[in-house]
Amino acid sequence: MGGLPLALAYASSYIHGTTISADDYIRFYQETWEKLFNNKTTQLKDYPRSILSTYTISYEYVQRNDASAAKLLNLFAYLDHLDLWYSLLTSVLDESIIPKETLPIWFSHEIKTELDFTQKIRMLLDYSLIETRYDISSYAIHPIMQRDIHLKKEGMLSNMVIRF
Repeated sequence: MGGLPLALAYASSYIHGTTISADDYIRFYQETWEKLFNNKTTQLKDYPRSILSTYTISYEYVQRNDASAAKLLNLFAYLDHLDLWYSLLTSVLDESIIPKETLPIWFSHEIKTELDFTQKIRMLLDYSLIETRYDISSYAIHPIMQRDIHLKKEGMLSNMVIRF
């Protein structure tokens, strides 16, 4: 994995969370890279293989097992990546800011209570997709993930080489 700390964090979190063997993870890693690299619409040669593969494995796992946690991560990608907290999100539920009927259904359901929110956060933390900022009692998303989510959402990943 090239010794990149972020890739190692993804890999160790996934192995710990799913209790698969390191050998199985390496196989998943190679399969994921081949799938991404063989996608003719994606130019990945300059994207760090270790980060892209390990992040994809973890992100796809979260999407399959808790779609609303993945949506919350996608929302986080459009906010300040270093300062994300429960009240930041719940403030929009005040009718005077945004009418509730304009919000996505999952948003009002998944952050209805702090307990619901915390359960989604736990899934993201368990797979190292976000980290806790103890100094200011909030969460952070890595800028590489933030950028990748932006590009995927904008449909640009297939049209450009990503350099970090």
